[in-house]
Amino acid sequence: MQPADPRDDDLLDDLEDLARGFATESSPRLERMGLGYFRRRDEALGPTEVDDAIHVLDQEERDGLLKIQRRTVFRAGLAGALSAGLAAGAELWAHPLEADRPVAFWAIVLGVTAVAAVAEIAFLYWDALRAVHAMARVAGVPLFGDVSGRQQGVALSLVRAALELPDPPENPYGINPLREVSPLLLAAAALLYKAKIALTGFLIKALIRRAMGRVLVRAWLVLVAIPVTAVWNAVVAWRVLRQARIRAMGPSAAQALVDALGPLEAASVDCARRAVASAAVRSAALHPNLAALIGALPTGAADGPPLDDPRAFLARLQGAPAESQRVALRVLAFAAVVDGVLTRGERALLAAAGEACGRPLSAAGLRTVRGHLTGGRALTPERLDEAFGA
Repeated sequence: MQPADPRDDDLLDDLEDLARGFATESSPRLERMGLGYFRRRDEALGPTEVDDAIHVLDQEERDGLLKIQRRTVFRAGLAGALSAGLAAGAELWAHPLEADRPVAFWAIVLGVTAVAAVAEIAFLYWDALRAVHAMARVAGVPLFGDVSGRQQGVALSLVRAALELPDPPENPYGINPLREVSPLLLAAAALLYKAKIALTGFLIKALIRRAMGRVLVRAWLVLVAIPVTAVWNAVVAWRVLRQARIRAMGPSAAQALVDALGPLEAASVDCARRAVASAAVRSAALHPNLAALIGALPTGAADGPPLDDPRAFLARLQGAPAESQRVALRVLAFAAVVDGVLTRGERALLAAAGEACGRPLSAAGLRTVRGHLTGGRALTPERLDEAFGA
């Protein structure tokens, strides 16, 4: 029997910190409802069949995930079209009342719209949860059963993906992902996100009014919400399921990468942990896969500047030994793509890190790395080297 790795205890402690309060009263209601739904589905369907490497998908698993994704996207678009169609139909039907009985007109229009919208949102949430849970089973990802909190951490991240809930910035690693983001920018982004559908509909209506003048404009403006809502729902559903697939594969892919890197010197550990923290800061979010990656790395005391200071990371990387630079670049390339979104800040960080190590960033190589991850294929250290022209 092999001796226990001291990293395991530290990792379990971190996972327990991340998992704490899953089903407590302090957890958001939607999170608790989603986790409860996942648990009931697991109990009804029985144990998940786990294969040898859940972060690598075979062709049968890819086909199964694609089928779930296509059907869910279609249902989301259909739900949006039905909801918008009911609202449009109510407005057209009640139109004769608008001039003489405006109160009755608006009561009918707003009443039907509100009921349709609530039903649409409820269906979309339920269907997204059902689809994400099905994807986890197809990919062989167990969500419950262990005592460490590892599986429940994956389950919670999938619930947040399905319900489009933000990942909390709090974490046991001392990383502040919002370190470089202004509060004003955060507020503006939140408002824009909330107004996305209304803004899209407004712009399309403005184009129709300009193109058609007043001929049949009312009917067109009412009915235009149907395709707009359907397309928007389909796009959102596609993004949700893509993110869920990435979250399901990410933790095991992160552990596989750390295992493939082998034993690391203290300098390499420090550079690797700073690489992950800097990627979180530049993406302005500690994605669950990033948390899994830094949790899988050996622990080490962060001497000097804070762990989440990208400028300190780049300065330390420039003077690091060649092996530490190689490890840091591999980990950084993985960290930049492991959430499925490559931001401008992450690209700049990758380019600066490559320049510090004398290895320029390769756009084509980075696309290859990202494609391998999102496609469920293995990401070896050698494959990650392609991000920097190796």
